[in-house]
Amino acid sequence: MWGISDEVTASSPQADIKMKHALSCIVIKLSNQGSPNGCLLSSSSMQNASGSIFYKDGRMNITTGEVTLGTAENLSYSQDANFKNSTVSLQHLVLPTGKNISAGDCKFVFTIDGKQYAYNVPALTGGYKAGFKYTYTFVMKGSDLVLDEDDPSGNGGISITPWEDGGEIDGGTFE
Repeated sequence: MWGISDEVTASSPQADIKMKHALSCIVIKLSNQGSPNGCLLSSSSMQNASGSIFYKDGRMNITTGEVTLGTAENLSYSQDANFKNSTVSLQHLVLPTGKNISAGDCKFVFTIDGKQYAYNVPALTGGYKAGFKYTYTFVMKGSDLVLDEDDPSGNGGISITPWEDGGEIDGGTFE
């Protein structure tokens, strides 16, 4: 998060800072639609395929919110999550690059019940943008992991929304 205050002076000492998100949020939802398997997720990764989309580090100018990218790297996560009878949501914060994503530039890889499933991310103009949430909804159908085209968002299992405001803190004092 970053923000800029209105001018603060001795006669007007209260800082009113509107915070903004510096990162992008990728949400992956997994659910089961009739698979007889255990639906146990043991790991997931977001991988750079033919482009540099995911970065392990970067720096942010707290005055402008501009992010300088560091080293491109696949982002791997190990977790045990069972979605046999309920939906599992994974949230990942990523550095926005401002670069267009072409189909095939990056992919998500999941290990479910010991088997790997890969999803090639489609083209995305401007890439993952700061302050936006990108939700990918997948379902296990039999032994296949597919985008949930029946997802209520109406976007074929992919939705892009601004992060919602978290509210305000009145009377906060920082010294």
